Amino acid sequence: MRESESRMPAMHIVEPVDPVIRILIQDIKDAEVVAETRRIVDAVFREEGVTGTWILAIAASETRGRWDVGVRGPAVQHLFSFSSSPELVPEFVRHYLRRTLQQIRR
Repeated sequence: MRESESRMPAMHIVEPVDPVIRILIQDIKDAEVVAETRRIVDAVFREEGVTGTWILAIAASETRGRWDVGVRGPAVQHLFSFSSSPELVPEFVRHYLRRTLQQIRR
């Protein structure tokens, strides 16, 4: 066996990219709206420079036409609600999530 064959390949430790965001979206049937909402959430967290592990949950409220959003991160949790049709959820989430993250960081 040659020396190059006996050596193990170089190994690298890969750490998760901060922030780690787990996103739960319920009650939106349009896959494109769900995908756009996920892209926006990721972008807002990056733009705001937030670090750590976060959970964001979006679901239709019991009040017709409203959406509830829960945000939980390191040592903080916040809830907000807004009124919107399902197709406009991504833009409302962008606005309210950005505002929420800015308030949390103060």
